[in-house]
This record gives sequence, structure tokens and C-alpha cells, in this order.
Amino acid sequence: MATSSASSGSSSTSSNNNNNKGKGKGGQRQDEVWIHFAQSERDSQGHATATCNYCQVKYMRGEISTL
Repeated sequence: MATSSASSGSSSTSSNNNNNKGKGKGGQRQDEVWIHFAQSERDSQGHATATCNYCQVKYMRGEISTL
């Protein structure tokens, strides 16, 4: 009884971690006003509170028009 074995050769899989090198996060760019405010974690609706870095006034929703 003859047995035959198939040789598939050695294939190496390498993780290419350099694909994202030099790329920033995607999405909409934040307005420059945010350098003056600290944002809290976002709620389930995607809204965050904003606190002024200088006078510590807290805004319940960090809407750019009110900041």
C-alpha cells in the first residue's frame, strides 16, 4: 500500500503593521475652539460637556456656537 503525501511548501504569513504609518485618525476635523475647552466622555447620543480651561465654566453640551 503506497501512501502519497502532498507537500504544500512553507508559506509564511507576516503581519504588516506599517500599513497605517503616517496616517491620522479618520473622521471630521475638530474646530479650533476645542483647544480652549476640555471635553468629557460622550453620552449615548454622542454629546459631551465642555469645561473652559481658563475659568472652569461648564457647558452641558459642547456646541461650538455657544462656546
